[in-house]
Amino acid sequence: MSTASLAPDVDIRRADDRYKSQFGWLDSKHSFSFGHHFDRNNTHHGLLLVNNDDIVDPGTGFDTHPHRDMEIVTWVLKARWSTRTPPGTTASSTPGWPSG
Repeated sequence: MSTASLAPDVDIRRADDRYKSQFGWLDSKHSFSFGHHFDRNNTHHGLLLVNNDDIVDPGTGFDTHPHRDMEIVTWVLKARWSTRTPPGTTASSTPGWPSG
């Protein structure tokens, strides 16, 4: 009787090896394909579609934009983060507390 190997397939991508985008106000490192960094073999991990390490300049951020059929979770490391959703809901978070 043979035993199937259940060893996980792990692909470690260190922060400095990730895809990078810089837009002046945003310094982002992407774990998966994003924008012009397309790699058909690296589009997601299970249900997880996005895992970014973003540094956003104070007083700046993304314009209002839609997210369809997904949950957004933000983990703040320094400073304070806030957002407004199209229906007018406001959310914010401080270091060490996730916001979703």
